[in-house]
Amino acid sequence: MALSGSEIAELAYEVERRRLQPWLDELREVKETTTAEVLGASDEDLRAHLRVGDTGGLVARFPMPDRSWQEMPLPAVVATDLAAWAPAADHRSVALISRTLDDNYSLSIYTAGTKVGASSVTHTERRVSSGVWAFGKGFIWVRRDASQRPRCVVCWNPGAVRTLFDEPEARRRVFIAGVREGRAVIVSRGSGSSAIFLTDDALTKTVEIVPRSAEDDAMALLVAGGLAVLDRRAQTVTMHLAESAHGIKLPPDFVATDLGEQHGELYVRGRRNHTAAVWLPADGPDAVWSAPEAGVIEISQISDRTIDLAVASMIHSPQTVSVERKTVPSTNAAALPGLISWTEWAVAEDGVRIPITLCGRVDTTGPSPVLTMVYGCYGLSLDAMHDPYLEHLMRAGIVIAICHVRGGGDFGPRWHDAARGSTKLKSITDYEACLSTITQLDMADAGRIGALASSAGALIATSAVLRQPGLVSVLQLVHPFLTPERILADTHAPLAASDWMEFGDPTKNRAGVESISPLAMLESSSATGMATPPLWIRAGSHDDRAPLNEIRLWLDVYANRLRGRQPDRTSDAVLQIGDHGHRGHANADDASEANVVAMAWLKRELLAGPSSPTAVID
Repeated sequence: MALSGSEIAELAYEVERRRLQPWLDELREVKETTTAEVLGASDEDLRAHLRVGDTGGLVARFPMPDRSWQEMPLPAVVATDLAAWAPAADHRSVALISRTLDDNYSLSIYTAGTKVGASSVTHTERRVSSGVWAFGKGFIWVRRDASQRPRCVVCWNPGAVRTLFDEPEARRRVFIAGVREGRAVIVSRGSGSSAIFLTDDALTKTVEIVPRSAEDDAMALLVAGGLAVLDRRAQTVTMHLAESAHGIKLPPDFVATDLGEQHGELYVRGRRNHTAAVWLPADGPDAVWSAPEAGVIEISQISDRTIDLAVASMIHSPQTVSVERKTVPSTNAAALPGLISWTEWAVAEDGVRIPITLCGRVDTTGPSPVLTMVYGCYGLSLDAMHDPYLEHLMRAGIVIAICHVRGGGDFGPRWHDAARGSTKLKSITDYEACLSTITQLDMADAGRIGALASSAGALIATSAVLRQPGLVSVLQLVHPFLTPERILADTHAPLAASDWMEFGDPTKNRAGVESISPLAMLESSSATGMATPPLWIRAGSHDDRAPLNEIRLWLDVYANRLRGRQPDRTSDAVLQIGDHGHRGHANADDASEANVVAMAWLKRELLAGPSSPTAVID
């Protein structure tokens, strides 16, 4: 029996891995950057309260009034699976959220026994969201239903579990926006609206503070001055539960996207000139600090006189910059030696200018290979945290180009609204415009343009490659979303209202969804004769967002439409499968090795020189 296209691609992975051996050793020397390092988060508190025991399980440690430590063993918890934890107010119990292999979460509550060093599991749940907080004498968290929809807010007190809030509407999701001083903020979002509720640890009532409105992604946060509510589309921040409700005027040219707090003091995350920024309202409209180009910035500490900013970008290793309050805002972050970034602009079909952030060596002059990156979905900005593997590629002479297409959040909600639902195609055509612009730059080698995209961004990249063959010579997809007309119609898939709002609902407008579908593009007659680049796909065997069976189906269609393979290539595509979910490997060593192999392939393909198309669609 002949092998299917996906089976051939899977076999090709082992062949390619052996062929990549000369490229692997140097990449294995690259040190991974952790999320905590990037965001400036300190694990000092984690180390102080959790440690790995002699048998490999975790041990919770609680400070006592006499400055001694009380320890509680947590034998069934694996440190690498831990997503969140919280100690109870009396230090007699601890709640832990663990990530499961399929990217879902489970909850375990341990309570200290009567004997020193003993503990027992007093409550478990299999389907929960990723956060847990101390609340009253116990804990509060979000319970998910059988379809993994966040549905209920639940509170545990010793001996009792109580539902504080239940959202029965199938297309709405619930999350806890924060817990402070015995109160919790609950947000219900979906179907084009948000509603905000407040509950207290006395468990007396759950009160609706902000009724359901046309705003579908309102943010709320408890701070020292009351409840701050951000309406992202109206661009207003309003304080509730204060002496009197009042609005906070935003700085000019600042687009608010989220709220944060440090020690009860409110700050606002946002965008300024398509770059991430943070604003401290207490210090006035000028207290806005911007990240480096296409970078990230976060407030990690606030004192009376200074603010500590965590900063990182493609050419900035994670660092903390301390700045004086009420002075001219400047981060003065130190870039990595020998690297530089700059901005170019593409012009979309409708005349809108699309920014492209390019990063590479200072001495980049002649035509160089370029690796483009794109996402353009869900209003999320493609802010590039420092990635040591991409730094390695840059130092090898490859230029990284980040394409800030519409559908993302680079200019705030309006940038997202311009390319979602019925206008989602603009994300794809914006990327095509970016690729065309890059090929015309003096520093770019038009024959060595690569594309790297993950999840929903893979739909954008793959669609552009299929629509405009020849613009990309290398394509790598990570957990790709390639069959929207099938996944979005699957009643068992873990979907939210935001998914249908982003791409459309195939049960109501299948033609609209197929117009942006890489699967439909392959199946169309217009695909005949199309040249395709070398293709590498990374997939997870437990991925419920981009299921492996859907990726296999797409690869089978892809292979069936191909002819004219190059004789020196084992396959038209390579399929790298990991034993993980949509978020990747939980084990750091496995994740590192998977990254090394995939990056080695990109490096080889981009540095090898111009190549002919791998195949032609039949």
